[in-house]
Amino acid sequence: MDTIHEEVIQRIVQFLAGEWPHTRRIAAFATLSTKWQRAVERRTFEDLKITNHDDDLETLEQVVLANPRRRAHLRYLQFSINLDSGASTGSRTDSREIQANMRFTEGVAKLFRALVSADQGGDGAGGPTHAGDDQAKGITLQIVPVLSPRVETKKKQKNMRQRVRILDDVGSSTSAAQYQALPPVTCISHLVLNVAGERGRLAMRTALDLARRLPSLSRLDIIAALEVPSDVETNLAQHADDRQELANTLMEAAGSPSLLREVLLSIEEQDPWSVQMKPRFVFPDLTRTVPDATAGPADQGAELRAEPLGAALRTWSNNLVTLDLCGVFDGSLFWPGGQGTTAGTKPSALPSWPNLKNLSVKLGVSTPRGGWYFTPRPGPASDGHRRVPCDDELQPLFAAWSRALERMPVLENAALFFELMLEMDEEQLGAGEDSTAFGRWLVAFQAPNAMPRPEIAMQWARKLAQEKYQRARLVFQCVSGWRPWRDTMERLCSISGERPVLLEVDLLDNVRAVDA
Repeated sequence: MDTIHEEVIQRIVQFLAGEWPHTRRIAAFATLSTKWQRAVERRTFEDLKITNHDDDLETLEQVVLANPRRRAHLRYLQFSINLDSGASTGSRTDSREIQANMRFTEGVAKLFRALVSADQGGDGAGGPTHAGDDQAKGITLQIVPVLSPRVETKKKQKNMRQRVRILDDVGSSTSAAQYQALPPVTCISHLVLNVAGERGRLAMRTALDLARRLPSLSRLDIIAALEVPSDVETNLAQHADDRQELANTLMEAAGSPSLLREVLLSIEEQDPWSVQMKPRFVFPDLTRTVPDATAGPADQGAELRAEPLGAALRTWSNNLVTLDLCGVFDGSLFWPGGQGTTAGTKPSALPSWPNLKNLSVKLGVSTPRGGWYFTPRPGPASDGHRRVPCDDELQPLFAAWSRALERMPVLENAALFFELMLEMDEEQLGAGEDSTAFGRWLVAFQAPNAMPRPEIAMQWARKLAQEKYQRARLVFQCVSGWRPWRDTMERLCSISGERPVLLEVDLLDNVRAVDA
């Protein structure tokens, strides 16, 4: 057994563990030799799932963190926190909220203390080793809030948002003190926070509160994925408050030194079928009147109408390398007030993203003002699906997007898209097939020699000739001939310094070059 190369042994162990449902079934192979032991331990301890129960945390500390070699293998840790305090169902809502807040903060504090203790044991007794590249990669920490099934009633689900405004001061000095006592943890490089699970919900700002305690954090995923209108229809005011809290926290964090370079923020999802089934739904007007920070001396006191979360993200994201967003936004996300520059604009106040290489924005068909980016086809034969572009909303959006792209000097990939129920051409239909299909209405920019991101280009990129990759590309997918305003197109065509190839992609991923 010792004659087999260690990398081959690792592949064998990975295969065996993948075939069987429990990694403990590969434990017997660890007795074959030292090489096999290392391979089994790597597979066993690289991906762990624990809860906030004391037994789980104690096992993590004693079995994994106390052993430098096993600690070095740890790459992914899922930490589930039970927010159910076990209090009687008749407890007041504010009391339940405080209890859930305390349980979450206590659980995070215990985990952070365990991780800090392991990192500080530098003499080999409890600290991690630095052999190989594993340790340099850091740990991905996923935090999942859960509630016991027995507390899931329709009445309590309605109040779920108030119950778990985590790491906020909701009247509990103990909880606030625990948050302040959270120790900095340097071994976490990637934080994944599922703020909206099946049985629990966190305030979105929680991710930023935790990120402040993770100085080595380079990637942050905030996954709310609320379905609009279904999930927020009965609680729009609370959802608006949640967005405003996140916006305030982002503005507080803007400009602070940080190693954070990659962010995924998924706030809302708008399923086309859900929108069609609720034609009277109107998204609340989230915009606010704010001072125009770009106004020059001649325009002092000028004001803009802006959506706070989009504006906060625009300011906070200026040092990122990759930004992926999903939600309800308007041009405020890209440019102050969604407006263009004027002769009196202060150059220092213009937004810029000097390091941004990848930008992907998936929008819902609602606007933050309560309008729509797409409308149903008029007439009695309409199926009610929103797929007709509304230029009053779309054109200013793309104008702001194009201005932002001009301020991204190292940009490689940018995409702005919607997911709609699209109509298929007759030649695309097979016998007996429905004339509508789910697809992306997309506009994308790709720099010369930049490879399209797999989650954006998908199948059609494989059909491009090599010479197309060597040039800049503007991609229009399933837009049925729609184009931005002329000056917007001119900006998009000048981003790379050369005239781009214009590509049209249909619903079946057929791609062809077209004229502007």
